[in-house]
Amino acid sequence: MPTDRQVILRPARNVRGNITLPGDKSISHRYAMLAALADGPSRLENYSTGADCASTLGCLRSLGVQWERKNDADAGNIIEVHGSGPALTASDYPLDCGNSGSTIRMLSGIAAAQNFTTELAGDESLSRRPMQRIIAPLTAMGTKIDACDGKPPLRITGTRLKGIQYAMPVASAQVKTSLLFAGLLAHGETTVEEPLRTRDHGELALLAFGATVDRRGNAVQIRGGQHLHGIQARIPGDMSSAAFFLCAAALFPGSQVTITNLLMNPTRARLLDILLQLGLRISVTQLEETHGELVGTAQAEGGSLNGLPSPAPTRQPSSMRFQCWPLSPRLQDRELRCGTRKNCASRNPTASLRSPPIFAPWAPKSKNARMDCEFPVRSGFTAPNSTHSAIIASPWLSASPHCEPKAKPSFGAANALRSLIPRSLPRSNN
Repeated sequence: MPTDRQVILRPARNVRGNITLPGDKSISHRYAMLAALADGPSRLENYSTGADCASTLGCLRSLGVQWERKNDADAGNIIEVHGSGPALTASDYPLDCGNSGSTIRMLSGIAAAQNFTTELAGDESLSRRPMQRIIAPLTAMGTKIDACDGKPPLRITGTRLKGIQYAMPVASAQVKTSLLFAGLLAHGETTVEEPLRTRDHGELALLAFGATVDRRGNAVQIRGGQHLHGIQARIPGDMSSAAFFLCAAALFPGSQVTITNLLMNPTRARLLDILLQLGLRISVTQLEETHGELVGTAQAEGGSLNGLPSPAPTRQPSSMRFQCWPLSPRLQDRELRCGTRKNCASRNPTASLRSPPIFAPWAPKSKNARMDCEFPVRSGFTAPNSTHSAIIASPWLSASPHCEPKAKPSFGAANALRSLIPRSLPRSNN
């Protein structure tokens, strides 16, 4: 099309600014579903603006859940859900999950426990995705699921479910969450064991809404019949969305980008590790725990980039001693333990070869707490190639029961946790 207008594009010299991102999609899905099952209202601030999370809200409305959307300059996209308990209302039409695999998989666990039949469908892309990984365990719990060669649409005949012990053949946080939601509504106890530790948003969300969840190693157990309560929560910013701005800062020397209210869950922060290896200077301040999730402010400063080193060969862990790091007062209820990787390996030789923990570069020594062994749930396992580290763990979720009674010292407050490098676990579904 002819035009006399000209647009001149010049390369940017750097990127500077402060930003707050829409809420994390994985947490938004789970909070919305549990808010629907809870007794009383829930206010979810900074709910994800993505289409997949909108599909979850649409499906919940079709199941009789009442919710309203509000907008606030400070709180962002607000969703107020009016929960009325675990019994939902049958829909006259198939639930439209759009392109959201998270919606159809996790909502299937809830639909399986209702006393009516639910059909879940989606777009052409979703209709090609395999669903056998949720069909098999949910069928074992007592429901009947009809599918098209193991793919959507799914026709789920709800029933009173029974708890099961299920070892997942493939690690998937979506499948794990679906079975935990089903277990919440089932009779008896449900145990889900995963071959590799996946992101723990489902477990943390259940705890936030008042359920009791037990973690032992790679197994998660939930007791059916528990009642949830509504919550008020601000959903932390999505790390996947932060990637674009962090990578832009890495490309231009002199860039300074600050991202507030950013999710720092160690199962999701592998990107920070890679960018640090490339040469981007990153510090994390105002680290807090909100409804079980680690949230902080990430400050990135661009500089000259390096090439990524070749992956270090797997080797046996050394006996390097860990050193403690002072935490924010909001984290004083969490247990910080110090010890040696050698001790851990002697207790469980395979655990030390799993994924790395959150760790910070060598810091001035603060108060110490001795331990015999540590397999922290929140921050992953000790890595054979990690350096001096601080481990943050949830004592009530310890994989080693003998570690739980260890001392829980209080650590001095710190205004900032500098140069935090969250190491992540193996990538899995949302």
